[in-house]
Amino acid sequence: MLRSLVGSEMCIRDRLMPQDLEGMLAELAPRREALMKKEADRCLGLVDISNHQHFVTKLQSKMSDAKDQVIRKYRITEALLLRVNEPRKVNALAAKMQSLRRWEQAYNVNVNRVNEEVLWFQTSPAFHAAQAHVLENWQRTPSGALVNKQDLEADSQVTFEELLEQMKHDAEKSEGRSCPDPALSSANSSSAAGECSSLR
Repeated sequence: MLRSLVGSEMCIRDRLMPQDLEGMLAELAPRREALMKKEADRCLGLVDISNHQHFVTKLQSKMSDAKDQVIRKYRITEALLLRVNEPRKVNALAAKMQSLRRWEQAYNVNVNRVNEEVLWFQTSPAFHAAQAHVLENWQRTPSGALVNKQDLEADSQVTFEELLEQMKHDAEKSEGRSCPDPALSSANSSSAAGECSSLR
């Protein structure tokens, strides 16, 4: 969840937010309506859930980046206020601080919007159904990648000889050769293949 700006973190940018972030925030309501309509029409798919999850995750990241940028802007303005004495500059910096405080309120409203969207989405029946489908049909490897369990099962049933034959075929295809590789052919037919039966 995103955290609101408080205390010395008051802010957003002078122009409120980056335009791309404003555009993504404006998409929240239409995207939710589209998801709800698809669910009502019984045509909501795993791709729809995945796309919205990606969208929300990207939006959270952009909100966090915007917060970091404007915290820096606030602190710079605050430090300049302590250093300048000229009334005109003091007034200009004070006006900027007021502007940042106004954008703080706008930012915090949007933080609440995004957090509410995440809560709604991740507690929805469609999200839980998609999550259950992924857990049932996919497995995470030690490297963190998701692999289809059916593919893993199919791969585990491939014999060593079939694997060599596939490697031979791939090599011929990539090199544009039409004749078989003698080395691979002999390896494929040798008695040593029998010693690898435990790999089947």
